Amino acid sequence: MTRSSAIVASSWLLGLMLALAIGVTPARAADIDVAVKNPRAYGHVVGDRLTRGVRFTLPDGYRLERTSLPGQGKLNYWLDLVALSFDAPDERGGRVEATFVYQLFYAPLQAGRRELPSFTVRAVGPDDDVIEARVPGFAFTMSPLIELQSEAEFGSQNNDIMLPDERPGLRDVAAPRRTALISVVIAWVAVLAWAWISDRLPGYKRGPFALAAARLKRLRRGTEPATASALRVLHRAFDATAGRAVFAEDLDGFVAAHPAFADLRDEIDTFFAFSRRFFFAGVESNGDRRHTLTELQRLAEQCRRREARA
Repeated sequence: MTRSSAIVASSWLLGLMLALAIGVTPARAADIDVAVKNPRAYGHVVGDRLTRGVRFTLPDGYRLERTSLPGQGKLNYWLDLVALSFDAPDERGGRVEATFVYQLFYAPLQAGRRELPSFTVRAVGPDDDVIEARVPGFAFTMSPLIELQSEAEFGSQNNDIMLPDERPGLRDVAAPRRTALISVVIAWVAVLAWAWISDRLPGYKRGPFALAAARLKRLRRGTEPATASALRVLHRAFDATAGRAVFAEDLDGFVAAHPAFADLRDEIDTFFAFSRRFFFAGVESNGDRRHTLTELQRLAEQCRRREARA
């Protein structure tokens, strides 16, 4: 075998071994995603409780091993874990919400730095595969109950003990402003609609027949149409237009005083004749009551259009 052939054979054998090694190496499991919600980092005194929320996002098929979490009780001479709660701790995959409540038993003589300890959690997969993740510690400042350095003056530029006031966060007011503007517009539209329906819109006065047409439309929407009420509504429109009570015998004078209604004389005569039969003879229309209301509303609309042009 020549030197070049040996090199080629060795390279081929090395490549085959690497391919086999890669093929049999198990794929690395996904990691545990850890998101921590910490309390404020300052202003704590002896006896305070610090609540820390931790969300673990587990890969599919993995379950959080609760024994890997710190147990309740004394962690050191100044810190106790007084409560530990879970949200869906036994699910495989998905999110697990854990809440840790610590209590401080250290009374410092002056402001000092302390830290909640870090810890490592484990999750077990379907084939007993174990993955781990570290929850970092949390540093915060503890303050004494009574300040020993009495010469430190609040607000003084020489006071290097107290931290400056925390500036309030700026909130986005675009969405509330937009909501308020939409609410104002809706309110104005509602007020204008109410004023128009009730004939109280400033600078705009609807005539008697326009009001009658609107009321007849509402009567038609009722479950039991009232023919008598519809007739009275239309009679009041004629009376309001003439400024006095109008009867069938007065129609010549009504049309002479209001010539815009002259082309509706036959329809008006029919209306008054039907009204007389209905109220005084107890005779209704040949059709059903819905049809009667339809005819009355049609007459009201025709009179409304003449009224608007007059």
